[in-house]
Amino acid sequence: MRQQERKIDTRARLLTAAADLFAEHGIAGASVDAIAQRAGRTVGALYGHFASKDELLFAVVDEWLADTATVVAAELELADDAEGRLASLWQAVSQPSSARWLALEHEVWSHAIRHPLALDRLRARYVETWQGIAQLADRWPEFSGAGANAPAVVGVLLGLAMMNQVSPGSITQEMAVRTLHLLISSPDIQGATP
Repeated sequence: MRQQERKIDTRARLLTAAADLFAEHGIAGASVDAIAQRAGRTVGALYGHFASKDELLFAVVDEWLADTATVVAAELELADDAEGRLASLWQAVSQPSSARWLALEHEVWSHAIRHPLALDRLRARYVETWQGIAQLADRWPEFSGAGANAPAVVGVLLGLAMMNQVSPGSITQEMAVRTLHLLISSPDIQGATP
């Protein structure tokens, strides 16, 4: 294995180990030693890739978000109507494979409200997500409320997905799509600008 391939492999192992341990034990409960050990790497290798545990945390979340955004963008294009597009958004956060990410997202939020620098990073990530939701109106006119209501759309998606994790099947796709449709198609429901 060449040096560049080893670096890529090490980074991937560290991200996977961190995601697992953050989701299992929380951010405070996942030490850099445990992450490095789970990845089969040294703490020095971890710090060679990430300046801090917070950097590693946001790299994990950002990678999941980027992967999910790619999949959702393709599914949005393939959907025939607004309900299909909204179902794609719901499925991205509600599938069992998203459970680890959802636990991690909750951990990030809990961590960020106590750490100002992490809160700034989380806020910037959400603003970027809200902007992505707002751009749906440029592509599909039936999503005219996407811009004004983007923070509520993301909040509803996350909240419904969390409730579905607490009690699987409690939130049906139809319920989620109907709720999202109210927000995303109503330009008159307006909140504060992010």
